[in-house]
Amino acid sequence: MHYHIRWSDSTLDWKPFRTHEEAEEAATRLARPGETFTVERVSDKTCVRCLELCERVLAKKKTRDAEMSSQSGNSSRSGEELPKPGTADSSG
Repeated sequence: MHYHIRWSDSTLDWKPFRTHEEAEEAATRLARPGETFTVERVSDKTCVRCLELCERVLAKKKTRDAEMSSQSGNSSRSGEELPKPGTADSSG
């Protein structure tokens, strides 16, 4: 379980908090004069806001990994192979 701040004039806050107290403290600090809020307890498995955020982060990571992979596949190599561990010349 985690907690989100729901502002009176806005949608659910995106940032999750581990405890009700942390969310309450943050909301109290961030609230504008006259603005009200509630702190909502949300399941980690069903929190739409957090699940959507995770999906976006994972999609970006996949894209970045694919780009890095394609870049390393295009880099020039010297053609030399490194010796396998334990087979390198030990004469110093």
